[in-house]
Amino acid sequence: MDTTAIFEFLRSRAKFAVAAAGLFAAGTLTSPLERVAWSEARERIGAFSPEALGSSAGTGVALGTLGGFRTVIADVAWLRAFHFWETRDAVACLKFAELAMTLAPEQFFFLENAANYIAFDFPVWEIRRRGGTRQVPAPVRREIHRKAMNEALRLLENAAERMPDDPRVFVLAAQISAMKTDTIYGAVDFGKTAAYYRNACERPGAPLFAFATYAKFAAEHLPAERGNAEAFLARCRDAAESAEEKRFFEALLAEYFGGENQPPHKSSSSAESRAELSVPASENGASQRTNK
Repeated sequence: MDTTAIFEFLRSRAKFAVAAAGLFAAGTLTSPLERVAWSEARERIGAFSPEALGSSAGTGVALGTLGGFRTVIADVAWLRAFHFWETRDAVACLKFAELAMTLAPEQFFFLENAANYIAFDFPVWEIRRRGGTRQVPAPVRREIHRKAMNEALRLLENAAERMPDDPRVFVLAAQISAMKTDTIYGAVDFGKTAAYYRNACERPGAPLFAFATYAKFAAEHLPAERGNAEAFLARCRDAAESAEEKRFFEALLAEYFGGENQPPHKSSSSAESRAELSVPASENGASQRTNK
């Protein structure tokens, strides 16, 4: 090996040595700060229990005290909730799910899964704990499912107060209502379910299937709601900002209401009404609407 090759070899190794020495020096110099930071973090985290956080929900205490650790602890709490879901421990699962939702109320994932756990998994576990369907009479099973449905819907209704403009909360409530009432009573509670879908439709960025389901339920199963639904969908059609959306609402009106409610002729008054109803389109292409 000639002198030049040896020099290049040593220089390349020297770069790594300098970098390693720099990292070591930085770690040594910041070690006292690290100990102080983690000591403070542990004190903050250790001061909280699921019960304490639950009682302080909505007050900003968790955000102010945990700071940047809030979402990290929320993820850890959810992992614990999932662990107890796997072991079929409903009480512990719900406790840590509520902790995760309290720490990170903006995370819809936590809310969605917690509501589904309560509505669909917990009642099945309870029936199995009592000996299964052969040991638990049908009226008792229906009551267990009814209580689970009400608890899940109560969770979502409370969430709707914190997220009043999020249509996903109402869509999820509608879906749970439809499936659970069908299980409990042998038929969907169309009135309850349609009301949730209508609430979803009145929120910005509501999915189009919510409008379609609301139209179907109102037209086919709720005679008292039929006229109100037709007028609402006609307003949505008039407020639509794209030709595709306008055709969608026209198709709903034609299929479920006979297409009797035709678009009004353009005039100064109708133009003002349309301008009042129209709002910017959302990112997913569905217009944001306000029920007037």
